[in-house]
Amino acid sequence: MLCLTACSGDKGDTETEPSPEEGLPATEVCGGVLSGAAARDLETMMDAELFTQVDEAGADLQAFLETLKEPGARQERLCSIRAEGDWDAIRIDVGWELTVETQNADSFVEYAAGRQALSSPAFSAIIFSCPAPAGEEFPASVARATMGTDGADFDTDLLMSVLNAAARAVAEGLGCLAESGLPAGAPERLAAE
Repeated sequence: MLCLTACSGDKGDTETEPSPEEGLPATEVCGGVLSGAAARDLETMMDAELFTQVDEAGADLQAFLETLKEPGARQERLCSIRAEGDWDAIRIDVGWELTVETQNADSFVEYAAGRQALSSPAFSAIIFSCPAPAGEEFPASVARATMGTDGADFDTDLLMSVLNAAARAVAEGLGCLAESGLPAGAPERLAAE
C-alpha cells in the first residue's frame, strides 16, 4: 500500500494555495507523488525545502494518468522541478516501453526495482511490468520511468529513491502496482558482478 501525505504551512483563511514565488514542499510537487522518505531524499538531493514546478505538467497526477491512458501515448512528462532559486532542474517522464530488452548496465548502478533499474549521477531509469492501455498493441506490457537532470550530478541512491516513489504512484494509478515489482521504500543496490 502506498501512503502519500502532504503538508503546508498554516495560512489561516487568507489563501489555500501557495503562490509560485513561495515554492512547494517536496510532498506537493509532481502531483504529490513523493511521500516521507522520498520527499526527504529530494530535499537532500537538491539541498532545498521548497521547489518550483518548471511547467504545469506535474500539477495534477490524475490528469497525467488520463493522458498516459490515451491511445498513442508513449512517453509523457510527469513533471519538471527545480529547487527554489536554482536553475538546475530534474525531469520525470513515464511512458510505455516497446520492448522488454534490458539495457547495458556497465556505466550505471543497478537497483532492485521493477524488471530493471539503473542510475547514474545525471540519469535514472526503471522498467516495470504494467499492461498497456486498452486498445494499444505493444509487444511487451512494460512501462519505463526516467529521471534526468539539467547538467547537475546527484547521488544515485537519492535519484533512484525519488524516481521509484514517482513510478509507484503512477503504477498504483494505472492499477498495476502489484505486478510492477516496485519496492515500497528506496530500492536497494544490486551487487556488482
